[in-house]
Amino acid sequence: MVCDCVVCNRLIEVSSSDGNSHLRGFKIPVNLESYRSQLHEKVYIEAKVWEDGTPIHVIESPAFHHRLRVKFHIGKDSKECFKYGVSYGEEIKYTIFEWPTATLRINVAMRHLLVACTKSNWLSTNIYMVNFVDTLGMDDFVIALYYNKSGAADFNEVAWKLDALKYLCTLQFVQGRIKVIAKLKDRYVVACLNELEINSHIHETGLFPNATLVQSEGSFSNPNGVVTKRVNHWLGSIFDKLGISNAKLLELCSGSGNHTIGLAKYFSKVVSIEIDQKLVERAHENLALNQVKHVTAICDDMKNAQKILKKQADWCDGVFSVVIVDPPRSGLADSTCRFVSELRFDYLIYIACGEGLKRNFKILSENYSLVQLCCADHFPFTHFLEKIAIFKKA
Repeated sequence: MVCDCVVCNRLIEVSSSDGNSHLRGFKIPVNLESYRSQLHEKVYIEAKVWEDGTPIHVIESPAFHHRLRVKFHIGKDSKECFKYGVSYGEEIKYTIFEWPTATLRINVAMRHLLVACTKSNWLSTNIYMVNFVDTLGMDDFVIALYYNKSGAADFNEVAWKLDALKYLCTLQFVQGRIKVIAKLKDRYVVACLNELEINSHIHETGLFPNATLVQSEGSFSNPNGVVTKRVNHWLGSIFDKLGISNAKLLELCSGSGNHTIGLAKYFSKVVSIEIDQKLVERAHENLALNQVKHVTAICDDMKNAQKILKKQADWCDGVFSVVIVDPPRSGLADSTCRFVSELRFDYLIYIACGEGLKRNFKILSENYSLVQLCCADHFPFTHFLEKIAIFKKA
């Protein structure tokens, strides 16, 4: 969402003001011209940070219908009609009924849900938020309805499931499965035409060739599938160009295997470390599902990486090696960053979804040289720009 930061003010200055429609909460017109103008400005601003002539590769997003997951408040507007809302400070304005950056299936489902809430008290009573999750492979489609804790005791599971099946699970726009999920204080309820499907898992086959990812509603997943595919392809080309195929990979902050499944084929052995037990369990499921046998996914703190590697029988000194780190938006704490820098692998790949790379760069530069930077536009019409930095051991 465009804010009052220096970057956004610059974007607003160069954006078209021709009267085209705007996303609620966004000051930039939603059209292809303004998108490309905005992306150019974001990359220009980013390039000024790296004035040493570092090569920058840009990965563009589709301007429309690229976002695979969106979450909205839901409630009634001033005319007592159900609408989706976004926060303006402490106030929520219920003014939205479509979202052009979300997939077409999400936009259709948004309209159907508003109608369903109007017709069904079981679906609408105590509802306050909805999360739509689509898949690039046109597989599972999830509509998760969040309900206030105060109404959990009065929730009628049978009646809710009947109306969810009646109004939402029979949508004709989806090939594959639709799951409608009620998220309550102490449990969740799933409505699906396949009665055997009682979990909130989401199967995705569109991100990587011949691979399936299993995700959970509410857990992190890449919101822009097209850009994710393009980033993976670009990284593969970098590995080939640098001659680092069949090297060994250490992956830190590895999550549920979103990068692992796509990149494992380039390496002879992969050790991935993630501190969240639930994400590691999902990673194990994804590795087994795709029959990837040369990856070891471990639940631990990344600071224990050296001890973990020493226990790996075939991970020996002198082997060509790569480390990938994908930290939270704020980046790595200084002590953790110094630890990663001192690993001194042949190559370090830093995936930055925020400003963490800029903050961590000085420490990383003590042992690594930046050789390539990729700007991946996961979030069109916002100031966010994901960076993938390729460092070589100095």
